[in-house]
Parts: sequence; C-alpha cells; structure tokens
Amino acid sequence: MLRKKGTVFIIAGLILLAIAAGLVTYNVLEAKRAEIASRDALAQLTQVMGTEDWKDEINPDREMPTREIDGYLYIGTLEIPSLDLKLPIMEEWDYPRLRIAPCRYEGSAYKNNMIIAGHNYPAHFGGIRELPVGTKIRFTDVEGNVFDYTLEWIDVLKPYQTEEMSQGDWDLSLFTCTYDLSSRHVLRCVRDFAGAF
Repeated sequence: MLRKKGTVFIIAGLILLAIAAGLVTYNVLEAKRAEIASRDALAQLTQVMGTEDWKDEINPDREMPTREIDGYLYIGTLEIPSLDLKLPIMEEWDYPRLRIAPCRYEGSAYKNNMIIAGHNYPAHFGGIRELPVGTKIRFTDVEGNVFDYTLEWIDVLKPYQTEEMSQGDWDLSLFTCTYDLSSRHVLRCVRDFAGAF
C-alpha cells in the first residue's frame, strides 16, 4: 500500500514538472515571438514616420496621428538608450496588441499625460523595473515630433489599483507587471524641454 502511494506521488510530481516545463517553454517562445513582431513593426513604422521639424505649438486637444502597420494603428516610437531599446507604440491597448508591442493605455503626448503599457517580455518592458531615477526616455510621434523625458519616480502598484495609474501630474508613465503578476511597476517621467537626450 505504501509503495503504491509512493508511485502515485512520483507520477504526480512528474506530471507537475512536465506542466511547469511546458509553461516555461511557452513563455520563452511567446517572448521571442513578441520580440520578432515588435522588431518587424518598428522597421515598417520607421519607414513611414515623418521627419518634420519640431513644432513650437501643438494643439493639446488634437488626436495623436497614426500610421497603420499590418492592420494595427501606431502613434510613434519609444526609446530608452540605457536599455538599448526602441519600440513601436500602438494607438490603444488590449491584451492581444500587448503581445505585439507596447500600447498607449490612455492620455496623449500633446497633453503631457500619456501612459504606456507593455508586457514584461525581455524585448519589451522587462528591463524597465531596474532603471534608475534620471534615466532619459524619448517618444517620437509618427509625424516626427520628439518628446524627451526624464525618469523621476517609480511606483509599485497592486494589479487592482487602476485609478492610481493616472494619478499625479506626470507627463509620461510607463508600466509593466511583475512575472508573478502580483504588482505593477510604474515609471513616472517629466518632460525635458531642454531636449538633453
């Protein structure tokens, strides 16, 4: 009887190990697929983005212009040089879009209240949790207008704290979840009008 229980536990343990290995493999493949998808979208977006000179006055109530790539609308690119990261940013977010590229969660670069969500894939926002205050970040809209920011604060929020995501007077916020989904790291940035990027 004792031997039979031991065999059952061994089989159950092997099944759990197989499931864990399957989940790890799935996550690795999903992250690689996301890296390829965002890299391809960035290459296409870069070709169709404008290169206009900075406009002194942009109407803050204006909708952010978009460019269509593979059936999805993009509003521009985000660069974080210290991570050697440049990503396309989709116009609006949902979970299927986040599997391709980071997305605008709400707000606008023109109103200085934009929030961008990204998965914690290594090629997306996986490294932003480790960025130090003072990090330089750049958003370029699809017309070529450049917005430079400096990281000033990092919030750690619980997944249910959605209202807190847009609280505060921050010009740009970037957020991603931890791997165990227990919290969100939110990088709070202020606009750098000197353009010291």
